[in-house]
Amino acid sequence: MSKFYGVIDGSAKTQATRCGTARSGLVTHAASWAGAIMVAIWEDSGGVEQFSVEMTPWKGSGDHVHLCSGVMGDRESVQFSNER
Repeated sequence: MSKFYGVIDGSAKTQATRCGTARSGLVTHAASWAGAIMVAIWEDSGGVEQFSVEMTPWKGSGDHVHLCSGVMGDRESVQFSNER
């Protein structure tokens, strides 16, 4: 059964959706020719829903930097990267 949902809007007339389970999680990439942003969500071994946001290269362009991570829905848990 789906636990995670992803929705994307663009030039198409309808939204595209994807689902992820507790086992598979869900990973999305939003990209341009300059690089991409990757968002991953998953359930850890304790049943806690986690997330991670990273800047990643796309087609050879852009940097790879971990931006932040935390527990879904808990802003106090968010840990931002010190990397610049």
